[in-house]
Amino acid sequence: HHTIGMPQSILLMPEQLPSSYDVTVHDYYLACPQVTLADEKGRYCGAPEADGCNQCLAKRPAPGNVDIEQWREFGEQFLNGAERVFVPSHDTLQRMQRYFPMAHFIWAVHEPSLQPVAVKVLERTVDEPLRILVLGALSVFKGADVLEACALQARALRTPLEFHLLGFAYRPLRTKPFSNLQVHGAYAEDELAELIVEIKPHVVWFPGSCPETYSYTLSAVLEAGLPVVATDIGAFSERLAGREWTWLVPPDRPASDIMTHFLAIQRMLSQASAPELPAVGEVGSAEFSYTADYAASIEQPNYSLDEQFAIHDEWSQLPALQADIAFSDVRSPLARKMLPAVLHNQWLGPLIARLPHNLKQNIKERLRT
Repeated sequence: HHTIGMPQSILLMPEQLPSSYDVTVHDYYLACPQVTLADEKGRYCGAPEADGCNQCLAKRPAPGNVDIEQWREFGEQFLNGAERVFVPSHDTLQRMQRYFPMAHFIWAVHEPSLQPVAVKVLERTVDEPLRILVLGALSVFKGADVLEACALQARALRTPLEFHLLGFAYRPLRTKPFSNLQVHGAYAEDELAELIVEIKPHVVWFPGSCPETYSYTLSAVLEAGLPVVATDIGAFSERLAGREWTWLVPPDRPASDIMTHFLAIQRMLSQASAPELPAVGEVGSAEFSYTADYAASIEQPNYSLDEQFAIHDEWSQLPALQADIAFSDVRSPLARKMLPAVLHNQWLGPLIARLPHNLKQNIKERLRT
């Protein structure tokens, strides 16, 4: 699922075992060492040809200080060797196919059962500011800087726009009273719906300028049935196509243009004047099903129900070792057999090395009893 920071020995395990494998793409790291196709200012780089990528790497080197051709050579081998390479959006499929045309890509939506609800427009009084909600962990490329710029400008001009960040940014942002921004901090997923209701946003804004591969944050907004302003790039374009009370806008707009647009949205919401529906592109639909096409193809181990319960019980207690919490001795012969094999597997060495010494010793002692 992710290759960032993974030792190459782990990525080469399928070759050493040997074993077939699948890859699920969540970002562009195998094609772009900057992960998100972003330039040094956090803007979409435009996905240039190799010369442009190498100019970028001259300023921001890739791990190992390799050029883009060398970087993508391993990505090509890794993806071409996979039985299947799952991508969560058609946009991601097209972008990755450009760099790895021989890989067996499969468009598989992360949440096929997601049911967006009808958009609910929140009524607002004449003197009430437009409440604009931004969700999640904001890096540069996800729009932290542009959010701050808009909030500062809104305060300076006394514009009736109120920004709320439900999450956090990569750096401290200027908030009230210096700007029209309130940062609510990190949230637990099971609290998100309730927190959104408390803020009572009129619209949710995704200020990033780089192509998202999917966006689980957008999923939460679709389930909440809120009006959306998002950049017309990446998965946003296809996931928001044909949705009411939705505005798809160009990336990298100056703060002044964004402010003008939000004031126009404020008037549209007050007058119940819905915008035109975002265009629906001819991208087809993902026909792959994890249940029917993925899980069903996995060879199921022939363990009895008792053995399955025993394995689950023993493995579920392993985290307790970290805090040196006592647990019953390992009783399952199968678990006794599996755990030493894991601990002594040479290809898992880099991972095992990260375990605290007392944790490894406790595991071994428990297995001996």
